[in-house]
Amino acid sequence: LGGGLISIEGTTHEEATHPTETDPRQAFEFESLRFYPDMINFVVKRIAQQIASGTPPSEIVVLAPFVSDALRFSFLHRMQELRLPARSHRPSRPLRDEPATKTVLTLARIAFPEWGMLPEPFDVVLALNQAIDGLDPVRAKLLTRIVYRQYERADGVMSAFARIEGPLRERISYQVGLKFDQLRDWLQTNRTDSPEEVVLDHFFNRLFGELLSQPGFGFANQREAGEVIANLADSIRKFRQVAVQVPLNETEPYQFPLMTDINRAYLRMIEQGVFAAQYIRSWDKTTASIAEESVLLAPATTFLMSNRPVDYQIWLDAGSSGWWERISQPLTHPYVLAADWDVSRPWTDADEVHSQHDRLYRLITGLARRCRQRMIIVNAEIGEQGYEQRGRLLMALQQMLRQLQREAAA
Repeated sequence: LGGGLISIEGTTHEEATHPTETDPRQAFEFESLRFYPDMINFVVKRIAQQIASGTPPSEIVVLAPFVSDALRFSFLHRMQELRLPARSHRPSRPLRDEPATKTVLTLARIAFPEWGMLPEPFDVVLALNQAIDGLDPVRAKLLTRIVYRQYERADGVMSAFARIEGPLRERISYQVGLKFDQLRDWLQTNRTDSPEEVVLDHFFNRLFGELLSQPGFGFANQREAGEVIANLADSIRKFRQVAVQVPLNETEPYQFPLMTDINRAYLRMIEQGVFAAQYIRSWDKTTASIAEESVLLAPATTFLMSNRPVDYQIWLDAGSSGWWERISQPLTHPYVLAADWDVSRPWTDADEVHSQHDRLYRLITGLARRCRQRMIIVNAEIGEQGYEQRGRLLMALQQMLRQLQREAAA
């Protein structure tokens, strides 16, 4: 596939000048569908067939040029509906965008109102929806409106569900109310009288381990949520270990920040998206899909960097230009990364096109060499943004298939 693609694109790689006699159609299959949701449904059904035929879930990866929030949610939701194990890995995704992160950060603000960073009601609705199993957004909003008092907290930020009477109690349901009271009691019991003694990473570890990961709560049996909380705790701990040694003044006697100041600073920084979600444990095979036995959804370049072969690769969105266009950033520009580039030579459009062809060649070749059985390439004629897609990868595949058909007819 790599040799055929590059010979079509016209690059001069030595490998492309010696094509093999093997029919590349034996190594991959191509499927084109009209709309983007149809592509997701096709891929999920195909994964279900592969797993039913005996393929381990960890031997299936779903790759896309970019994994957007919409793609991640749609794929994982459809997999969950069919009770198929799946997880995603996107290192560029900020920690603040993870539902587990948003939940524990909101609960921490509720637990420590002294910080002066109480969340908005909308954030509380999302946190309760994630934290309590079986609580839908509508009832979460109703519950928040009744129990959460952002400005009137004579007896605490949140009142107990046991105080609710009448039809509202029945609408929310007794089971949800019981779990909410457990959550509220845990937050009140595990808070300290001295805010300066709060170690935020310890608080998050206990909150997840003792409560949120237990049956009846939102993160029970969710390994990915546990990995997110572990990354969050690592981030806080490293930030605390550095920040506690930085004096607030430049002259003696030095004054060092209190834990309250460190906690507030961290919360503000994570809201700004300063902390990313790329950690060593996300790349470790002992905690990755091999141990979890789950289908992996990841950007194609991210999977290639992990250097792990699998039996089946499913390529999404073959018509997307993201397969060959680079991200427009100064530090990823080939002009900057090329150590042998002549500084007196300007970067032209021809150089840009050649660089894109070279990138596509290397990406396709690397993925093909890490696939043992078969590659399943899927395309949606109408992309995620609602536009018709005619990317270089799709054009190369179509040209190669037409050429093979002509050769077979001859």
